[in-house]
Amino acid sequence: MAEMTKWLEGFVYRGRPPWVTEAPAWHVEIGRCVEDDDGGREMLMPLTLTPEQAAAAGFPLPAVLAAIDVAALADRDAALAEAAALRSERDALAAELAARRAAASEPETAASDKAAL
Repeated sequence: MAEMTKWLEGFVYRGRPPWVTEAPAWHVEIGRCVEDDDGGREMLMPLTLTPEQAAAAGFPLPAVLAAIDVAALADRDAALAEAAALRSERDALAAELAARRAAASEPETAASDKAAL
């Protein structure tokens, strides 16, 4: 028996100019895939749904916006973690460079100290 998988594929908000009295509109695109008993998958064209259709299909606006928030915050958190790792790597390399520079200048300092005596 074939099984249908659905997911939030897209969300479009359509605002209106200030002089238009019509309310802003939005629609949801639902991705769909049918998987057969043998594990084969067939991707179907996404469904573009009105707010009412989306809610009836289990994708009401609050759930759609919450899913978008979760994904966006996860992406942000991953980017922050990557940036922190890169800063740590940069700081470690800067410390290593400073140590090498200090080590390289030590013989000159020791030699100049001996010459002064």
